[in-house]
Amino acid sequence: MTSIRGNVQLAKRQLGRIPPEEVKPESQTAQTIIEVQSFLDRAERQIIAQGHLVKDLLDASRISMEQLDLKITLCDLQKIVLEVIEDQHRLTLTRTIHFDCPVLEILVEADARRVGQVVNNYLSNALKYSDVGTPIGVRIDLLGPAVQVSVSDQGPGLSNEMQQHVWERFYRAPGIEVKSGAGIGLGLGLHICRTIIERQGGTVGVRSAPGQGSTFWFTLPLADQRMNI
Repeated sequence: MTSIRGNVQLAKRQLGRIPPEEVKPESQTAQTIIEVQSFLDRAERQIIAQGHLVKDLLDASRISMEQLDLKITLCDLQKIVLEVIEDQHRLTLTRTIHFDCPVLEILVEADARRVGQVVNNYLSNALKYSDVGTPIGVRIDLLGPAVQVSVSDQGPGLSNEMQQHVWERFYRAPGIEVKSGAGIGLGLGLHICRTIIERQGGTVGVRSAPGQGSTFWFTLPLADQRMNI
């Protein structure tokens, strides 16, 4: 899959090297170049989506065998969240993501890559299931000995029954329409997120109601309050 994506990116670079002055804007050649570029862009997005599915399957397999390793270090949670937001901005330039945090640095003892994976899953879902014209909110709140990260959208919301099952492996909420991005999924993302956070002494949850959007959140102990796990 890495090789395929590399070849697609190489093909896109080769197209980009065609001097504009050598192609008349209204010519058939120019139209063909635009179409090929569009096909390559779509292929790259599909490759990325397939890569995410493969990673989810591998993580689910590791969880079932209790082999999900975590590399715990002292890290800044705000920095992790901001990096994920910046990455998503590059992929979805037309979307608005509001970020709110009360302090400049929030230290936790955690696996930074895995926590970033959780934030990315929450944010990707919020973008995927909400209208393009609606903003996404990301907040970090201090809650005594813990810190909470929450991602809010103005999507269709979840019923109480859906909320009871949304963290289960392979669960996909029925009747929830994808508004943007890749529509494929295995129903593993939130299950993996819950395992990652709970393995680090935290909790996960969701606040939602049909027609009122959703807020997915997780907590982690602050570095000086971390529990032994």
